[in-house]
Amino acid sequence: MSPNSSETFLVCARPRKSVAIFRKPFLCLTLGALALAASFLLDGPVDAALQAPGPALRSLARALTILGEWWSVGAVACVISAVFFFGGRIRIAREIFFATAAGLATGFVATLLRFLIGRARPNAAVAQGFYGPWHDGHWILGQYQFSSFPSGHAATLVGLSAAAWILNRRAGFWTALFAALVSWSRLAQSSHHFSDIIASVLLGLGLGPLFLQCFRAAILGSPAVVTPGLATPAAGIVASPALPLRDELERSGAWLFRYRSYLPLVTIPFFIVSLSSFSYLHQRHDMNEIWQLFCLAISFLGLALRILTVGRAPLGTSGRNTREQVADTLNTTGVYSLVRHPLYLGNFLVMLGFALWPHQTWVAVLMSCIYMIYYERIMLAEEAFLRHRFGAAFEDWARQTPAFIPKLKGWKPSPVPFCWRTVGQREYNAFFLIVTVFFLFDFVGDSVAEGNLHLEYGWFSAFLAAFVISTVLRTIKKRTRFLHVAGR
Repeated sequence: MSPNSSETFLVCARPRKSVAIFRKPFLCLTLGALALAASFLLDGPVDAALQAPGPALRSLARALTILGEWWSVGAVACVISAVFFFGGRIRIAREIFFATAAGLATGFVATLLRFLIGRARPNAAVAQGFYGPWHDGHWILGQYQFSSFPSGHAATLVGLSAAAWILNRRAGFWTALFAALVSWSRLAQSSHHFSDIIASVLLGLGLGPLFLQCFRAAILGSPAVVTPGLATPAAGIVASPALPLRDELERSGAWLFRYRSYLPLVTIPFFIVSLSSFSYLHQRHDMNEIWQLFCLAISFLGLALRILTVGRAPLGTSGRNTREQVADTLNTTGVYSLVRHPLYLGNFLVMLGFALWPHQTWVAVLMSCIYMIYYERIMLAEEAFLRHRFGAAFEDWARQTPAFIPKLKGWKPSPVPFCWRTVGQREYNAFFLIVTVFFLFDFVGDSVAEGNLHLEYGWFSAFLAAFVISTVLRTIKKRTRFLHVAGR
């Protein structure tokens, strides 16, 4: 393919050091999660400091808000794109279209999220908090006063500017400046909290480049390889290799596989949001205790599935390796005769128990979607490795066994005996994590609901017991060979 072809994608031949951070996705995710968590602490002082003090600034804020509406952005982009198109600058017109489409798609995602999350706006005539899509016996989806988090204006323009930055640094700078002004206008009119804007910035930086890549791949017929902030005309234009979508998903799955133990940390801000306005189920503490036990049972069901899988796993399978895929044998018996990925199903059930605990619909829905997308890519990467490693044997097993939802018949007993020592060696961390999370949820939730620090000794005792058990097992594992079993 020629570098000047209409299907050429812009990437940087020599990336600048100033954007090297984008080549460290895990670092970006961690910093983003910390920034979002910190922004909630700054809502009050920042919201007050950025309110427009006079009529002139209020008028400016209203004008910027109108210019930042999705239809205004779309209309202006269409006009500019048409001018370049009829002026013979077809490539520039096309890139304006793609960048704008990426921004509008990001804004659409933000709108869906704020409808589901249902956070009260600063200027709403209701108590501040997160209400979800259902409140006071009726649906509140789409109601203005319950659609604050995140900001659709800011998400649209940050997504657009992130996409524009990839294509041209100068265009990216000016659109980013406009995005900052519109974001200020939303704060100045008390239409959003500071944390709403930060969430929108993070959403735009993540989804803008992604949508740009998808739209170019769909319309131009060849996948784009886009790295945020790495493309400038001065840096050079080179053609990227065309990769099928499945290969792209498998490659991202391989990266997620390596960091699968840490990536769930990015969900912490969503739980912080849900707990910040926590109240007892039906305003009754006893009902809330029953709900907690139900959620705990779901998480322990996931742990039980992991224990059943790990306890009969032969050496070289069902491990905790992170650097690369490892499989000495293809395990098709025991739990693996009913479902191909029992460990990830167990992880999902553990997470589902966490997500149901705040009894807010949007948390469970959002967490489920995140985990489904997350594990789907990891499973694709794992199965690509197994297909290459075991060939026809894997294909036969995959045709008979569902990937994630277990079948109800066809159990094949495992030739490997169940071993509690293997379970103790591998699963003490999962046990401690479950008990710790529920202890923290109970402590924070009760403290918010009661209006003061509230520690239940039952949960505290369970936490101490789990800590002692996990510490003992960890010490035995590190200092002795007692938990080591030959061939396991």
